[in-house]
Amino acid sequence: MLERTLIAAHLMTLAVGVIECVRGESGTGTLLLCIAVLMLILLRVQEPADVAE
Repeated sequence: MLERTLIAAHLMTLAVGVIECVRGESGTGTLLLCIAVLMLILLRVQEPADVAE
């Protein structure tokens, strides 16, 4: 349940980043996009380790 909540939060951050880029706030939008993508990647990298345990 917690993992789904984290994924949803990062997807929302990703969406806000896209909206900020479209609005012309490219600095803020790019920062939000980078943070969201990195966190989603980290969640996926950790997933196989949890299954192995």
